[in-house]
Amino acid sequence: MAIVSVWNWDTGNYYCGPGGGGESNTAPWTVDLAIGRWTIFATSSLTSFAANSYAGASAGFLSYWTQDPNTLISSSHVISPNPSDYPPGVGPGGGGQNGLTNTFFDYNVIIVTIAWNLFADDYAIMRATFSLFGFD
Repeated sequence: MAIVSVWNWDTGNYYCGPGGGGESNTAPWTVDLAIGRWTIFATSSLTSFAANSYAGASAGFLSYWTQDPNTLISSSHVISPNPSDYPPGVGPGGGGQNGLTNTFFDYNVIIVTIAWNLFADDYAIMRATFSLFGFD
């Protein structure tokens, strides 16, 4: 298989500050990327993060959809755990805050849902990037 298409997506800088600038949710910001039907290798990266207090950030994939090329029936694949599945203080990032899947590979992918999060008691900044590689 050869790589025939590449999609890159950058969140830009996201900030939070005192008074609730960032929410402590798994993924308050999400985007669905409709890409046609491809064999996909997907990867994500938290490219920068800085904070002056208790804080955290995450970036990754929540889910994706595939479509059977013969029947055209679509199927959803949820690949990131729900933070409520973890007991308090257990799981990725403690309580699942950072529980986003950072890579996946599958065939006949048509939609990818990317997600990122920033939470802090005080000031924080983050940036994330996502890359999808389409194979023939």
